[in-house]
Amino acid sequence: MLRAVPAICFIADSTFFVFRSGSLTSAISRTCSLLSFGVALAVEPVAWQPLVDAAWPVFYGGVLSVGVAYTLQVVAQRQAPASHAAIILSLETVFAALGGWWLLHEEMSPRGLAGCGLMFGGMLVSGLGGRQPD
Repeated sequence: MLRAVPAICFIADSTFFVFRSGSLTSAISRTCSLLSFGVALAVEPVAWQPLVDAAWPVFYGGVLSVGVAYTLQVVAQRQAPASHAAIILSLETVFAALGGWWLLHEEMSPRGLAGCGLMFGGMLVSGLGGRQPD
């Protein structure tokens, strides 16, 4: 009987939400997160002090690194040609790896550094090189 409760909740929630917004993906995501939160509260012990201690890092990670960074990315993409934006955005993992190595002093093998260099070099060749139109 208890196994039917999440299914019933999902069907009710998704039916209501899909008719209001037309997005089944949002309904699934919201239902899963609410059910997961309920199970976590029922099963896991809740200690409030670690949540209070983590408030500033969570705020920083959520607002500054996500909100500000992605807003600036969207604004910059509006001004850049699509081909340039695609090349730069494909190097997001390279910049993240190099930033972690440089700023956070994370360990990176010579093979990883070489791979980043090859990808960056390929980006430069594709952006600067190429045949000129006749």
